[in-house]
Amino acid sequence: MLSEPETRYVKSGDAHIAYQVVGDAPVDLIVVRGYISHVEVAWESPALAAFYRRLASFCRLILFDKRGTGLSDRVPEDRLPTLEQRMDDVRAVMEAVGSERAALLGASEGGPMCLLFAATYPERTLGLLLWGCFARYDWRRSFIGRYWGGDTVDDALDRLEREWGDGGDLAAMAPSVAGDEAARRAWGRAQRLSATPTAARALLRMMLDVDVRPLLPAIRVPVAILHRAGDVAVDISHSRYMAEHIPDSRYIEFPGCDHLPWIGDTESVVAEIQELVTGTRPEPEPDRVVATVMFVDVPHAVGGMQDTPARERLAEGIRRHVAGARGHMLGPRGDRIGASFDGPARAIRCAEAIVAECDASGVRCRAGLHTGECEQHDGDLRGVAVDVAAEILARAAPGEVLVSRTVADLVAGAKIGFADRGSHTLAAIGDSWQLLASSSGVVPPESVSLEPAMLFRLEGEYWTVAFGGKVIRMRDAKGLGYLARLLRHPHREFHVLELLVGDASRTAHAARDDELVTGTPDAGAVLDDVAKRAYRERIAELEADVEEARRWNDLERAARAEGELDALTRELARAVGLGGRDRRAASDSERARVSVTKAVRGAVRRLEDQHPDLGRHLSLAVRTGTFCAYDPDPRAPVSWDA
Repeated sequence: MLSEPETRYVKSGDAHIAYQVVGDAPVDLIVVRGYISHVEVAWESPALAAFYRRLASFCRLILFDKRGTGLSDRVPEDRLPTLEQRMDDVRAVMEAVGSERAALLGASEGGPMCLLFAATYPERTLGLLLWGCFARYDWRRSFIGRYWGGDTVDDALDRLEREWGDGGDLAAMAPSVAGDEAARRAWGRAQRLSATPTAARALLRMMLDVDVRPLLPAIRVPVAILHRAGDVAVDISHSRYMAEHIPDSRYIEFPGCDHLPWIGDTESVVAEIQELVTGTRPEPEPDRVVATVMFVDVPHAVGGMQDTPARERLAEGIRRHVAGARGHMLGPRGDRIGASFDGPARAIRCAEAIVAECDASGVRCRAGLHTGECEQHDGDLRGVAVDVAAEILARAAPGEVLVSRTVADLVAGAKIGFADRGSHTLAAIGDSWQLLASSSGVVPPESVSLEPAMLFRLEGEYWTVAFGGKVIRMRDAKGLGYLARLLRHPHREFHVLELLVGDASRTAHAARDDELVTGTPDAGAVLDDVAKRAYRERIAELEADVEEARRWNDLERAARAEGELDALTRELARAVGLGGRDRRAASDSERARVSVTKAVRGAVRRLEDQHPDLGRHLSLAVRTGTFCAYDPDPRAPVSWDA
């Protein structure tokens, strides 16, 4: 389960309203769920948690439980809140979080209250997003009649009350996952914790009395009406009616039958929400895949062969080996033949087989391999990983299979030996990397010994991260650089300013990601460049001195060095701001702690979304605060290539 935000309470009239805030974007989005909700149980659903985090990537997401449901105060069934009271609850939450103006996302039964709020407080309403909503509920054309059935509405509500909490009505709310027993149980649990059977019946009975149709012509804020064409829970005719009667509203119909917006094609839904909330639509990300890319140098393979049939036989042999290794041929690239593989070990075996077959034919060919994230375009692959593989090929000797250290790290334990071929500067990444030549079978004496893969490496604008046999790629962002430095030095404490100073080379990127820093009038930098350089050099010397003293158990020497190191760090704190920038007057060192902690924890959450095992490991092992450290369990030591 993803970590959830803190739940807080605000008093609205005589009731306490539970709410949460996720994200810190400048635009606020308030989610008004259907007739029941539970802000904490919601995070137990991976699909709903992912939906919330996607929304929070472009807005400050505000969640709450309406009075009578979830963690908010329960109310007697004979005194259920009116729409006006619920509207007051929304205003109370807005006041508590300091929101002057917000967009409202009303889902299902939450829609009518959002319409009333927008009509009453247009100055506080940025816009309305109405998902699967209605202005007046027709029980026969919605889930009460279609799922619970019966000749009368009371017949349907009687059955609902009897079967409440078994999750059976997921068949109406999300038919695409209704056959998933785990999903049905989770839905039933959410029902039981959100409301009692009596409360659920009373809330639905109240919903039948709501009618906001007279308000529709008076709505003067931007409105987007979203609905899935096959929605069983709320018939699409409800949204079509609202679209006809709300001036200048935007009506968007999606394919599908799921009433819950976080089930099914959620990305299209989120894109529409993002466009209304921010005014910009997200650019579609190209399909990405982590693959091992292999290039074989065709000139070395067939350049000396004048016999065209022989050249064709050799090319056919390469295709045969690639197919046998479950690989895929890449598009034409001059004289090079390229292929991609879903496993680096198979790619190496394939390359070695191709080289061996060429040798048997009297031709010296060579191959280059790299594993990384690639972009898929019309069946072909592009991106930094492809460019790196091509550069590695250019550095391979005839008869050699040359690979990046990334590939070698990922095949530890596969009985593939490697001989070091030194470090080479690769233009595709602007950095120097170790390259190795493969040699299968028993590892020769000169081969490089490889530990199991634990990678945290920046390649261009993406990080390659490997842990527990799984490889992921992530776009560079705040916090990942700090994590890499902590992983390089397990059990060592870093002052937050140390991390920021060490990240000075990434200042331009940090500024692009809105690193927390403010400019105020001042008398210039506290320390000039020469002084700062001297401070940093001395800090580096003291850090080495501390490590050596601890290694030799010279506690007195270590204490002296640590004392001087602490003093210098405090001095540097007065001179250096966030991202390694000069500290100006009125800046606050506490901002550094807040910024680094937020960036590191945010990076861990992003990693957890893609790699839950790694996220759990880092959540337990990474310590943040004024001093940050990576403290893995000493009983299970790990070694990162970071």
